[in-house]
Amino acid sequence: MSVTVTGTNELFKNIDKLAKWSVKDSKALQDVGHRVGAVYANYIKSNVKDLGKDIKVRGMKVKSGQLRRSGGTWQPDKNRNTIMGGPRTNAIGRRKTKKADDGWYAHIVEKGDFGPRFGGKHRKHRRILSRHEGDNEQEFKAPGDTLKKELRKIHKEVMTVGKAIYNILTNDATVSGIVGTNIYPEIAPPNIDVPYIVYSVLSNTPSDSKEDGGAVDVSNIEVYNFQSTYNNAIDLGVAVRAALDRKNGTYGGVKLQSIQYANEQMDVNETRHIWVSIQDYSVRTKNI
Repeated sequence: MSVTVTGTNELFKNIDKLAKWSVKDSKALQDVGHRVGAVYANYIKSNVKDLGKDIKVRGMKVKSGQLRRSGGTWQPDKNRNTIMGGPRTNAIGRRKTKKADDGWYAHIVEKGDFGPRFGGKHRKHRRILSRHEGDNEQEFKAPGDTLKKELRKIHKEVMTVGKAIYNILTNDATVSGIVGTNIYPEIAPPNIDVPYIVYSVLSNTPSDSKEDGGAVDVSNIEVYNFQSTYNNAIDLGVAVRAALDRKNGTYGGVKLQSIQYANEQMDVNETRHIWVSIQDYSVRTKNI
């Protein structure tokens, strides 16, 4: 008795992509989390009023401005991409916080020294750190609008580099001579005939190097070159690499500092008998 297993190439391809994605994009996901969490942290800081003097709370010294300084973002588990935002403290196992910036008493400022489970005698709703029932919706409109703007900015950054890639490929005579206008972001139309190209922005991260001054975004791009035969897929990959690698300048209104070819692999869709050259690029774009 013999058993034939089909689709293993597709399975291994997806496993490889998943592994590569988790390594390449973990930092990018964390960066987005920090940027979104910072919206809430900054909202907290703007609402906290410093007392102007040091005091003691439950026998512990609290410095003026300590709660405001505690506002920020942190990663509670280094093995996960989850990012939290709010008052930071060492008291519940968050990242290491300076004693003078530890917001361990934030719950006291927010709801009073004792919650309802303990009599609620000193319970107060100051509406500084979070939202409570009956609050005016307008009080939360400003941070909500800020969050929307930050998310739009992140989306625009990802889309901007894709715009440059599209502009370069569609205006390259060799590439367009092979695929015509069949160049698509993220996904191709269903049942399209080869040859065609699909490009995908896997991640986009602001550079933190001193030389760039935070004015450069670094993106990981994947380009899929679909063809009817192995040799044709190689030829299309060569043309695409020649168009993109080492490119700099302004394309589609996007300022490219550099495009760096990283690696390439070949794959085949056994069901449709289509070959695809998969290329990875690192792209640096000026964001101002």
